Amino acid sequence: MRTASVILSLLTFPLLWLMLPALVFPPAAFVLGLKGYRRARARAGWNWHLPQQLLNALPMVLALVVGALAWYMILTGYKA
Repeated sequence: MRTASVILSLLTFPLLWLMLPALVFPPAAFVLGLKGYRRARARAGWNWHLPQQLLNALPMVLALVVGALAWYMILTGYKA
């Protein structure tokens, strides 16, 4: 799940000219990252430490940053 989340985030910018990836990929990447985070938390049980939390939260943060940057690029420089 986390790998799919990162791949969707990274595919947003090369396909930004299509406009659809900016609307679909970042939210889908966030949802997949959230599912991966919950799955990792459930597997870790009591052994859930801060470095693991940060590493597993990284795909969600990446999805949010990519989504915000994509929207910024669309709003400031997109020429249809």
